[in-house]
This record gives sequence, structure tokens and C-alpha cells, in this order.
Amino acid sequence: MRTFPILLLFALIVGFVQATSRSIPVFSVEAQARTAAVAWLDSLPDVLQEQALFAMDDPERRSWSNLPHLMFARKGVAFGEMSDAQRRAAHALLRTVLSSGGYLQVTGIMRGDDILMEGFAKPEKGSLPMYGHDYYWVGLFGDPRGKGAWGLQLDGHHLALNV
Repeated sequence: MRTFPILLLFALIVGFVQATSRSIPVFSVEAQARTAAVAWLDSLPDVLQEQALFAMDDPERRSWSNLPHLMFARKGVAFGEMSDAQRRAAHALLRTVLSSGGYLQVTGIMRGDDILMEGFAKPEKGSLPMYGHDYYWVGLFGDPRGKGAWGLQLDGHHLALNV
């Protein structure tokens, strides 16, 4: 009778050890993120590539806000400037640097801005909308095509992500 709880505890411990030992090594995640960042950059025309890249010590790296874009100017490449293929590449990059729950939360925030624009904050004729998926900017600090340090910033209304 007493062997069952001991065997159950042993099985749980072995399962936990095996599950935690299968985690993806950090260097693998970084390599995947670097590959996705380069793929996104390569999908952009030269002018947008220049707009997307910043030096690691650029003041933009520490310049972010969760205010709407009309209240706080942003740099980088806005989703509204990207083609569908470029947006898919940007989202692939986000999926590599975020957990599945983190990616769901980030895209939920972005979708929330679309709902906000559609339902509550339609722009007056001739004015720019304040909200929406198009008004989130992606910037890379350093150059992921090299071997040095680099980082990612996604900045928009109610979201400032720095990786």
C-alpha cells in the first residue's frame, strides 16, 4: 500500500527532471532570433532597412512610451509601412523572442488598438487615426547580421517591448 505513493512521487520527480532538461538552450533561442531578425531586415527595401537599424547606444533605445503615436513620435519601421510579407516576417521575429503566452499578449494588445480605432476612436475626416496595428514600430539596435550584441524594440500604444 505504501509503495504506490512512493512510486508516484518518484515518477513525478523523474518526469519533472526530464521535462526541465529538455529546455531549449539560450544560444539556440538567440540564434533563432538573429535568423528571424535578418530575415525581417532582408524583406525590407533599403530605405526601410536604414529606418529599422540603430546603433546600440542610440538614444532611441531608451526612448519609448505607451502614448498614442500622435502624442509621442516614434522611430523604426511602422507595421503600416510594411507589406503583408514584411509583417509576417516581423511577427515571426516576435514569436522567436517571446513565449507563446507573451506573443499572444502582445498581439492581443495590438488587436485591441484595432478594436479601439474601429469602435471608439474613428478619426475625423482628414485626420490621422491614433490607434491600430499599423501604429506599432519595430527597431533593431546593433546589427543582427554581425556577431555583436543586438536588440529589438516594439513600441506603440499601451506597449513598449525591449528585448
